[in-house]
Amino acid sequence: MGLLELDRYIADDLFLFINPDMVSVKVMRDTLELFTRMSGLTPNLAKSTTFFCNVSQVVKQEIRSLLPFQEGELPVKYLGVPLISTKLMYKDCKILVDRVDKKIDHWMNKTLSFAGRLQLIKSVISAMHIYWASVFMLPARIIGDIEKRMRNFLWSGGLNKVSHPKVAWKNVCLPKTEGGLGVRRIQDMNKALLANHVWSILLKRESLWVKWVHSYRIKGKNFWDIPLRGSMTWGWRKILNLRASIRQFTWYEIGNGQSTNAWHDNWCNHSPLGAFITPRRIHGAGFNMSSRVADLVSHRSEWTWPSSWLQLYPGLMSLVPPILNQNAPDKLIWKDRDAKHREFSTYEAWDNVRSRGEEVLWAELVWFSQCIPRHSFHMWLVIKNKLKVIEQMALATLGDIGDLLKP
Repeated sequence: MGLLELDRYIADDLFLFINPDMVSVKVMRDTLELFTRMSGLTPNLAKSTTFFCNVSQVVKQEIRSLLPFQEGELPVKYLGVPLISTKLMYKDCKILVDRVDKKIDHWMNKTLSFAGRLQLIKSVISAMHIYWASVFMLPARIIGDIEKRMRNFLWSGGLNKVSHPKVAWKNVCLPKTEGGLGVRRIQDMNKALLANHVWSILLKRESLWVKWVHSYRIKGKNFWDIPLRGSMTWGWRKILNLRASIRQFTWYEIGNGQSTNAWHDNWCNHSPLGAFITPRRIHGAGFNMSSRVADLVSHRSEWTWPSSWLQLYPGLMSLVPPILNQNAPDKLIWKDRDAKHREFSTYEAWDNVRSRGEEVLWAELVWFSQCIPRHSFHMWLVIKNKLKVIEQMALATLGDIGDLLKP
């Protein structure tokens, strides 16, 4: 397989895929020449690169005689991230750690308060991994290295300065309403960003990638029922692993009942029904694993499953058959932890998959709209009882002096 990266005057990072044979290469060359004659735009030979995969040296020379581009080495980067189907290794994304190091090294020359460092962590460092995290599940070592640098920078102000953290990082990463500082854990954000891909698959959005996934990965099966075994790419395995984190929040609102899988999708209080109704019982009742909710409801709005199921599965007795509306399709919805319907977004996904803490009553007293961040951070440490002993003694002394000065 040959891969041609073509850099033109009107578009960067354009990839053209061709078979490694002279017929395909000639068609590609003639097409480029036709494009040049019609548009007046010429491929930039100095910036265009050919990549070969499992191509013999003889064929390479023949191809390069027709397309005189420089030869590149795989893996290749596209829009800043590596195009690989194998496991994402530490060395593949160490550039993220290096970028964080460079930023912190630049800030070390400035005198920054705790509040100033916190703002830089939330607005700059926390955003540096977002693009990569929306494409890959980042290696745990990369996540650990980045968060280690964020933690050291917050408490000591540098890369190599190691200071004992005043507050545990898991508590720092809680929202302010739960007693933290609002720094989002990278792993939680990684899951939330990749949840967008799962949502696209479930919605069957108009996307070449989504169409490919349904054609070559899902193949008519239910997304939740695809077994996590056998030969599969690392990226697809990571997406399937994500199901356990978000399945409880993805529901279907029944319209005509034609799009919702009766056994695997969440659509009623006892969903998924396939968790307790065995495939043997399902097939014995005349259904199959691809049955839709509409197959379970008769035209008189009654269940079509055997009455014996009510004794086998008493929970079914409390289920009321949905009233099917043939003019309304089923709707995929997101239910949060409180069972409220929400519009799906990365924020909603993050807010539901993250670690949670107890809400505190003092958050608005510390982090109000017109607060001075430096003072609020200091007050936060006071409430957490994390000031050093000498600082606490100094505050107590100042309090005593203040009492003496009172009229």
